[in-house]
Amino acid sequence: MKITKCIYCGSEEITEKVKIYADSSHNIPLRAVFENDKKSFFSHEKPEYLYADMCNSCGSVIRFYAENPHSNWITGEY
Repeated sequence: MKITKCIYCGSEEITEKVKIYADSSHNIPLRAVFENDKKSFFSHEKPEYLYADMCNSCGSVIRFYAENPHSNWITGEY
């Protein structure tokens, strides 16, 4: 779904697919994790990188999203 207008300020200046990093000094991308269908001893979960659509006028994040949706996201507390 393409959002063409900021829900906060009404601007139509939206930048899509902005890379989001958890730690800019190490360039670690922000990611959500899902269950690996091909479980192994080393990897029972896999990351899916997150992107953001952002308003150029007010700086609001319009949405976060993963390019490849999954139905088996890992949820819960850290």
